[in-house]
Amino acid sequence: MMKRIFIMLLCIALVKVSSAQKDDTERIEALLDKGECDKAKTLYDAHVRKVKFTDYSIEKRISRCKAEFWYNAGLEKYAQGKYSDAFLLYTMAAKNDYAAAQYELGRCYELGHGTSKDLSEALDMYRNAAEQNNPKAQNRMGVFYYEGIGVPVNNSEAVIWFRKAAERGLEEAQYRLAICYLKGMGVNKSYAEAVKWFRKAAEQGDAESQYYMGLCYYRRYGLPRNYYEAVEWFKKAVDQNHVMAQFYLGLCYYEGNGVKRDYATAYHWFTKAEKSGNVEAQYYIGLCHYEGNGTNKNYAEAVKYFTKAAENGNAEAQYRLAECYRTGYGVEKDNDEAVKWYTKAAEQNHAPACYRLGVCHYNGLGVEQNPAEAVKWFTQASDKDYMAAQYSLAKCYSQGIGVEQNYQEAAVLFRKVAERGYYKAQYNMGLCYDQGLGVERNISEAAKWYRKAAEQGYAPAQSNLAACYASGEGVSENLGEAFAWFQEAAERGDADAQYYLGVCYDKGYGVNENRFLAKKWYRKAAKQGHEAARKVLE
Repeated sequence: MMKRIFIMLLCIALVKVSSAQKDDTERIEALLDKGECDKAKTLYDAHVRKVKFTDYSIEKRISRCKAEFWYNAGLEKYAQGKYSDAFLLYTMAAKNDYAAAQYELGRCYELGHGTSKDLSEALDMYRNAAEQNNPKAQNRMGVFYYEGIGVPVNNSEAVIWFRKAAERGLEEAQYRLAICYLKGMGVNKSYAEAVKWFRKAAEQGDAESQYYMGLCYYRRYGLPRNYYEAVEWFKKAVDQNHVMAQFYLGLCYYEGNGVKRDYATAYHWFTKAEKSGNVEAQYYIGLCHYEGNGTNKNYAEAVKYFTKAAENGNAEAQYRLAECYRTGYGVEKDNDEAVKWYTKAAEQNHAPACYRLGVCHYNGLGVEQNPAEAVKWFTQASDKDYMAAQYSLAKCYSQGIGVEQNYQEAAVLFRKVAERGYYKAQYNMGLCYDQGLGVERNISEAAKWYRKAAEQGYAPAQSNLAACYASGEGVSENLGEAFAWFQEAAERGDADAQYYLGVCYDKGYGVNENRFLAKKWYRKAAKQGHEAARKVLE
């Protein structure tokens, strides 16, 4: 009987203890929920002394509560510029393994705020936070490896950390991961992957990514070209004052891509971008003034902005500035200055500048005449498929000027340019076949090329085609056609054609004899120094 009573009393006591323990736990957790860490700690210590039992989950919550308090206090001090106080508070929080505080402590070490700058310590703090899946710390880990801050550059390692943060939704990391895919840094280049991550960040409002989404649509990076979509993304970035987006939006209006062409609006956006020092905008403002697009035509203003952009290394502006000095538009004509700026642009492999620099060396304009140097620059421009340079280089090879004479190389270059429709190259291709220079002699081919140039109104080609019809070489003999082509060329001032047109009238070839007209054309040819015409008139 007594034993049963004892057991009952013990059970009642245990129930009371359990009830008291539960009440204490609930009170402690309520205090923690309100952030009253010290009160919770006092109550917990009393509770442990009473029940002789440690509750590690509550201890962990108390530690986190304190860490969170110190961390928030640190943020407040940091915002006030009290970096030393913030650093101490972050340190206290970080000792409790509070990831957000470890990240902020890393920033203090990285920037030297509240402590000496120490990139090694910064990296350790970032790593501790990153391993607890703090996305900001993961992103900074990526930046350290990408830029080689305190560690050797390791793009592959950077991508690993950017990806971790990107997958947790951090927009900066999504943008940086996209850049890695765009450039093939630490990962195989993939425009599709770049677009995927740019889009994620852009949809969160990241201005850089919005700009790049526009660029991907504009330049066909991983997306079909769509100027309308490009404009929409550029506008989103422009709303956040993104400078390159301002420039590209101006470019869309300038070229009429995705919007109705509007030079005034283009000029507005170029001006906005230029105020932030955008070099491309400086060039286009110069172009607007040069062409009178969106603003008054003003060559002096054009030179001013071309100079700004040129001094900032823009090759197109350097070339345009050189052209202004060569022609005297907006500035006093100065071949020396022209050569200086052509050279700067040519050194950036700007094809038109390479060609123009070659012309300067060929003719001795602003530099000492040097055909070999001219050939060097013609070759550089020719390698970039610049037609004028290919033609000039062909002439050098055909005449042995600045380079060893090489008819085969000349013919190859003449053909390239001729096939693109340049009449002088077509005429020279005809000469190559006519005379067997660099190709097997073929008068039919010669006549074909003469005709192409003749139909574009080139008098020497018209004269040579007429000769083919007169002799029946390469085409069926046809004196009427010969007369017609001689007449075309003669009226354009070709001395040979004037002489032969005189012969046609004199002899009645393809036209009725007419001594008066014959003498008229002989005189015209003789006046140009044509020896055969002069002798006929003696």
